[in-house]
Amino acid sequence: MDDAYKSENVVPAPIRVINLIYNAGDVKGPQTVAFNLPNDECIVNDRGTAMVMLKNVSEAKFKLILQPIACICITEEQCEYVDFNSFFTHTICHECCHGIGPHTIVPPNGEQSTVRLEPQELHSALEEAKADIVGLWALGFLVNKNLLPKSLVKSMYVSFLAGCFRSIRFGLEEAHGLEMQLRS
Repeated sequence: MDDAYKSENVVPAPIRVINLIYNAGDVKGPQTVAFNLPNDECIVNDRGTAMVMLKNVSEAKFKLILQPIACICITEEQCEYVDFNSFFTHTICHECCHGIGPHTIVPPNGEQSTVRLEPQELHSALEEAKADIVGLWALGFLVNKNLLPKSLVKSMYVSFLAGCFRSIRFGLEEAHGLEMQLRS
């Protein structure tokens, strides 16, 4: 890769895997399985980000939502490949991939801007699509480098597909649902 495209002074973001015991507050929409915060570019540039994976929430959503959807949408002979380990490992890669790519850019008008600002209302959906696809690629890369077991190869793709069917149900008003529309 050309050095012009590499970030300097990269600080690795900590990844915390926790079990959520209690959650409260003014929440709009469903409980997420993970989050990568903060979203403010100034704070990210100054302090970096932190990723939190909610393992018990992920397990519950996998068992109660994704598996039933997979049984309907995935062929019977491939349903056995839908597994939590692949789903959760992709979620980790997905969250890591949110931080990949430039944060500031110079569009054709010559004024410095951010990647978050320029696509306007499509930013969140494009960002989710990037994280999903690059996260899936990263899984394959890690398997090819023998950092993840080769047994994940079939299950990661079939579990990913089942996850796509899960995301469609969010609808076009939500970034993950709109992402599915953009990719189809």
